[in-house]
Formats: sequence, structure tokens, C-alpha cells
Amino acid sequence: MAAIVDALGADSADVFGSSGGAVTGLALVARHPARVRTLVAHEPPVMELLPDAVE
Repeated sequence: MAAIVDALGADSADVFGSSGGAVTGLALVARHPARVRTLVAHEPPVMELLPDAVE
């Protein structure tokens, strides 16, 4: 995604990602925080992080 932002000639981007796209957006923010102005991570599949994940 950082390469796409580069190809567009932008310094940063607003990102919306749903499910797997949300995970990709989270990875972009983790690796390149200055490249993302806003991230809307809609329903990322992170069930294992919930306190009742086993259930």
C-alpha cells in the first residue's frame, strides 16, 4: 500500500479497509504511521485478541 501511495505522488492517504483490507491498513499504519492520515479498520478479523476468544 505504501507503494501505491508513492505511485500516486501523495505524502499520505486516508484508508478504509474491511476484513482483510482492515488488517492490511493496520499493517500499513504499524510500518508507515506518517503515511496514513486516517484509518477506518472495519471489522478486522482479530478474534484471538478478544478476552473471550476461546468461547
